[in-house]
Amino acid sequence: MLGKWLVLDGHDCLQAALLKGRPPPLLGLWHFAEEAAPEDAARREGALIAAQARLRARSTPADVDAANRLLLREHAPCRRGAVIRAWALRGGKGAWQAEVQHQRGTLSPPEDDWEWFVQGDE
Repeated sequence: MLGKWLVLDGHDCLQAALLKGRPPPLLGLWHFAEEAAPEDAARREGALIAAQARLRARSTPADVDAANRLLLREHAPCRRGAVIRAWALRGGKGAWQAEVQHQRGTLSPPEDDWEWFVQGDE
């Protein structure tokens, strides 16, 4: 198991997005747990009533999407949950910055200026 973020492809696109100040498109992969959804007719009926009420009140594309997601979730044969492992870094932001600086071998950047982080090594 890897346990770290890794750029598998698209290094140049990632660098270009960061240099342009845009959030890069990312895809995260992680383990998940899956279990059969219990049969609950009352809950499904409640979801249907809630979706209908939402669409009667207003029916923008966002409302239609939200109602569809609700109904799909309530009628899905199984439930999925992400299994993540994350712990707070002892020492907080300062400890993280020190670790990054150590890994990059750089001097201290100006306070709250992380542009140096996205620049590649020359």
